[in-house]
Amino acid sequence: MFLPLTGLLVERYGWRQALVILAIRYGALAIPLHALVVRRSRMPAAKPGRRADLVREAVRARPFWFLVAAFTAHGGGVSVIGVLLVTYLIHLGHAPVFAATVAGLLGMLSVTGRVVTTGLRRRWAAAPVAAAVFAVQGLGALLLPVVGESAAGAIGCVPLFGIGFGVGTITLPYLLADRYGTVAYASLSGRIAMFSVADKALAPPAAMALAQAVGYGWVMGAVALPCVVAAFALVAYHRL
Repeated sequence: MFLPLTGLLVERYGWRQALVILAIRYGALAIPLHALVVRRSRMPAAKPGRRADLVREAVRARPFWFLVAAFTAHGGGVSVIGVLLVTYLIHLGHAPVFAATVAGLLGMLSVTGRVVTTGLRRRWAAAPVAAAVFAVQGLGALLLPVVGESAAGAIGCVPLFGIGFGVGTITLPYLLADRYGTVAYASLSGRIAMFSVADKALAPPAAMALAQAVGYGWVMGAVALPCVVAAFALVAYHRL
């Protein structure tokens, strides 16, 4: 919901004042909530030797690297959409406020996608469910250059991508804990993050360079490809 709000603030006050307003609002809400809600607690520490053995065993096997491939690829695609979607919708001819409002669907649909994914996990395994969602995201990215110039087309395509916007956030922890337990969870999660965070940081500037070179349509194709790669990687992970 903050994407359309930001669009309205930028239109009325300019981007500098909009950033100040958002920063004040963020600090006024987040800092007191953190101070009041977050509590420090002591968790029983696992033996370092056992944790190290679990990590070594995990990283020597293919399932772990399928997870790395899936969530690194998907994270890069999501990062590009999160950074460039408003710019791309404006490039397609939409007004900035409309572009920001449509992009706001990503946030709302990310909650919907998490609820739907959690419900589907009662009947099917988590990895294939996430794979199907990632494939739908790839379809949404491919369709956006084709039908996105119309308001209806943009509104139709963005939810296809938004439905999986937050699915990776809940699926990766579930898969890690389900296969490897919680003793080495932080260590394994950190190893995946070394790849996925780097990809999230590098993908948007690379996508912008691609857009300047060959056009935004190719960027959407470049977003669809990692979504498909992530889907296949999760299917392969599930079969092991």
